[in-house]
Amino acid sequence: MTSPSSLRVRADVFPAHVTLTQGDDVQVMEKVRLIVTQDTVFIYKDSSTGPTLAYQERLQSYDPGVPVHRRTRSNPMRLASVTTDSGTNISFGRMGSCGCGSRLKAFDPFAQITSAASTKDR
Repeated sequence: MTSPSSLRVRADVFPAHVTLTQGDDVQVMEKVRLIVTQDTVFIYKDSSTGPTLAYQERLQSYDPGVPVHRRTRSNPMRLASVTTDSGTNISFGRMGSCGCGSRLKAFDPFAQITSAASTKDR
């Protein structure tokens, strides 16, 4: 079971542009929702049946990057990134679109976890 401390959200980006790199294999995902907690990265995509978990893995490291509005000559813009336990590097940023019409916008991926825990405690 996921502990409450691991549910602390470090980043929740939607609509996100995500690049997953492992060795020479590169995969690009657009219009997805990326969530980074204390110890895990989750990537959800919209499907015909609703939000679907497309990727999940434990974190090794997290770099929040440098957003556009905080860049300087000595500190240029840098996308946020994570490295997973398997060595996959994931860089991500917010896309310019609004994500309107997507069910990912209002989706609460942790509702099942917290409701299951509260039911068990009763």
